[in-house]
Amino acid sequence: MFKLTTVREYFQIGTEVEFEDVHIDSDNRIYLDLHAVRLNQGPEPFRSQALESADTFLGELAAAVLSGDPVRVNRSSELLCNFREPWQTRMGMSHEGFRGHGGAQWTGGAVLDAMTTNAEALVRVGVLKHLEQLPLFVDGVGNDICSDLTARVIMDALLDFTECQMHIHSGLRIETEMTDIRTWDANFQRWKSRRLQLPAPGGHPLVLVPSGWARANPLMTARRFHGVAVLGHVQESEARIDPKTGRLMTISKEVLKKRSDLADIRDANIRVTLEALSHNKFLLKSFEAYLAEWFRMQDNVAA
Repeated sequence: MFKLTTVREYFQIGTEVEFEDVHIDSDNRIYLDLHAVRLNQGPEPFRSQALESADTFLGELAAAVLSGDPVRVNRSSELLCNFREPWQTRMGMSHEGFRGHGGAQWTGGAVLDAMTTNAEALVRVGVLKHLEQLPLFVDGVGNDICSDLTARVIMDALLDFTECQMHIHSGLRIETEMTDIRTWDANFQRWKSRRLQLPAPGGHPLVLVPSGWARANPLMTARRFHGVAVLGHVQESEARIDPKTGRLMTISKEVLKKRSDLADIRDANIRVTLEALSHNKFLLKSFEAYLAEWFRMQDNVAA
């Protein structure tokens, strides 16, 4: 059986490492998870740098949508279509090695279309404000595409982290290649080109990702938000007291899932989130609190 080689194996690093020890010659079925980055405590300064990049990027898109200026919206479209699959992280779900998927133009169009149509109200009321929230409300933006977009937007932080690890682990410097990579400039809010030396196993540049920043099952998914927050809210709002027993009666989530007004997951996510907001109930905040508690409990178990 063919054995995939990890970063530590290839570069003969015998110590523990602070990065995801991915297979170097294939896409790994793990995804960059920006919400996990938010919930992690580090490593700094890379965590803060990554979050600043992600937040300024979505902030620029949101500002364009709110401005209603066609020129600014068109520029945002160009920003979204200006990223390519960041195969250097070796993360994602390609069936053709680690350079076989992408789709920036389609992804950018889908995101901007949603932000100016179905999800525009979420932008206007300030609910949709983090990049990792896009999969909850935008059709077609799942784990793989969101991971690609995240990697490209926070690439500056990943490159700085990789350079730091090259100083710590001399083996990473044995086989390198000068590489040009496009990154998001959080200060000037535009794409830029960055040239640097990267580890290059087999001649293919590698960008390292801090441990804990990637997950096989990302935290923010449309289905999880639908099941926990949306259906939970509908259960609560439609609960009734049984006049005979005096007991509180709720509709099971399995029944709710099949209802025509809740079956379309992303449509229900948008509509119910806005309906709840009109009653001063913040489903996304409650969902994030749920994820934070779950994440904390996992950390305690691991410890």
